[in-house]
Amino acid sequence: MLVLIPQAAVLDAWGLAAPYLDRAVKAGALQSLEDWRSDCVTGAKQLWLLWSEQASCDGAGLTSLTGTPQGKTCIIDAYGGRRGASDFNALLPTLEAWAKAQGCQRVRVYGRIGWMEKLNGYALKGVILDRGL
Repeated sequence: MLVLIPQAAVLDAWGLAAPYLDRAVKAGALQSLEDWRSDCVTGAKQLWLLWSEQASCDGAGLTSLTGTPQGKTCIIDAYGGRRGASDFNALLPTLEAWAKAQGCQRVRVYGRIGWMEKLNGYALKGVILDRGL
């Protein structure tokens, strides 16, 4: 079950989420773990935890809401979990329903190129090019 963590409980839940989100940081995320935590505490991002039937944390994700020329958009900034893409695809309907309830017209996923093959119904819309200096 995917659970949205209330903003006031983010610091209490962060220890469960951090190991999963750290994988995204190491894979080339656009922000640091510390920045993400701060954004969740201020409400700029939302923290989600995936709970198993055994009441253990099996994954964590982050969303944010933003205005775009295409309308209000829910961005899935990061996700990490024990079962990777299989869990992520199962969670998308929950995230999409939540985004719609927030007035969003679309959902956008930020992730590695490999996610593109695994996400049903999502299309490549851009590329981020990066070069270390």
